Amino acid sequence: MSPPPAPVESLRQIDAACDRFEAEWQAGHKPRVENFLAHAPASDYQAWLSALLDVQRELILRNNAASPIATAPLCSIAAPPMSVAIVRLRVIAGPYTGREFQFDQHETLLAGRSSFAQLRLVDDVHFSRNHFRLEVNPPECHLIDLDSTNGTFVNGKRVRQAMLNDGDVIQVGDTELTLTSFDPKATRRTGTPPRPPVPRPTRSGRNNSNEQRLGSSEQPHPRVPSETPRPDQGVWITRLAQPDRVPSIPGYQIENEVGWGHLGMTYRATRLATGEACALKLLTSSDRMNERTVQIFLREAGVLNQLHHPHIVRLLDLGSANGLLYIATEFVPAVKWDAVMEHATPAHRIRVACGVICQVLDALEYAHTRSFVHRDIKPSNVLVRREGRRLVAKLSDFGLAKRYADAGLSQLTRDGDVLGSLAYMSPEQFIDSRHAKPPCDIYSTGATLYRLLTGHDPFVFAKGTCKFRAILEDEPVPLRKSFPQVPAALADIVHRALAKQPSDRFASAAEMRHQLLPFGRR
Repeated sequence: MSPPPAPVESLRQIDAACDRFEAEWQAGHKPRVENFLAHAPASDYQAWLSALLDVQRELILRNNAASPIATAPLCSIAAPPMSVAIVRLRVIAGPYTGREFQFDQHETLLAGRSSFAQLRLVDDVHFSRNHFRLEVNPPECHLIDLDSTNGTFVNGKRVRQAMLNDGDVIQVGDTELTLTSFDPKATRRTGTPPRPPVPRPTRSGRNNSNEQRLGSSEQPHPRVPSETPRPDQGVWITRLAQPDRVPSIPGYQIENEVGWGHLGMTYRATRLATGEACALKLLTSSDRMNERTVQIFLREAGVLNQLHHPHIVRLLDLGSANGLLYIATEFVPAVKWDAVMEHATPAHRIRVACGVICQVLDALEYAHTRSFVHRDIKPSNVLVRREGRRLVAKLSDFGLAKRYADAGLSQLTRDGDVLGSLAYMSPEQFIDSRHAKPPCDIYSTGATLYRLLTGHDPFVFAKGTCKFRAILEDEPVPLRKSFPQVPAALADIVHRALAKQPSDRFASAAEMRHQLLPFGRR
């Protein structure tokens, strides 16, 4: 057996393969990465794959340059142009007059008297601890009242939620804030023409006749499906694909629709070159093919391309065909957790649930050490399949949180998103989603373990109360109240993971996994 090539020789081989791939692309031959990988030495397979995917991504972006798609390399970070959209929030009345916030990218801001709040108004007694939350993605701005005692008013009208426009005035007690929203791409500032002065709101409790309620006909956003929704515990929805509606992707036989989202469709397909089943995600709509959505779509492949772990869904392919972008990942034939646990004893349920979560934590430790934070750990993103008598977990949807931070307003008020993600979202992620760190994954993993053990979420969202404030202020239902057979030591692990303060949780995924291992081995 010949010795492996020297590192310099390996780099030369990779460069030559990339040059051949680019030449075929420029010649219009639609080259496939997998065909080039057939010539890669086994020891250099991942290096070849990474280099070829990088070239392919740049060529896809360059090829779409005629449309408003960027030619910058994937995941590049550049200074924002001078003509970016801007949202400004300025305090114009009350104890904090003169304070100003400016947003030129996706951010969230919490106002209230709590230590969590970025706009902390301890000297205005009309503010609740956590009063309202703004989510800004210039030029858009969305406000949610957090079930405050004295209410939040926009232009004199009490609201539960509202899209804000240029010139709107937010009022709480003695404090008034004005919003300025400027979009350089528009011919004028967003919103309606300047409004006449509005009356100051009264402070005598709720005015139900003026209150805008969640889900009412006044809700500013139509409901659309959340990103790749699947039923609880990660079982795929499958629907036979309609032949007249399914796009054609060379090298793939598309079989079933398995999900849909803001950026396109996901199908179950067969990869003809290998015969293996895969999940094929397509950026399908021409009005979505712009600079931001293409970069977001490709970023998921960029993340997966750097994560090679037995408990993370594998990237198989990335490409473009017939004007569409696609990502192919391994297909996980997930089993339904409730069905698996239907006849399980409490001891068996504890052992299997802790074993599955230990696999998830192993994947998270691997990702965290490479500076990736998932930010969307929940049961539906933990795909569990059978391998003989063993259950194997695969963590899916890596890169989704980066999409959440960059792809527009998250629309947390939609029922699907509240039910799908909010119960697993850490307080700091709700407050400042863009800068959430690994402790938010620890929290979400604790909430997911709680669900696997008990069959329900750690928080009870009472009808008519603000679900968002519960995440910030309420304690979870004690695990041993929900599942009395759980050992006290295991309950302590789960509640430590669910601590409100990140510093009170486990220092790392590895530490939490070490504590759980004994319960998963019994």
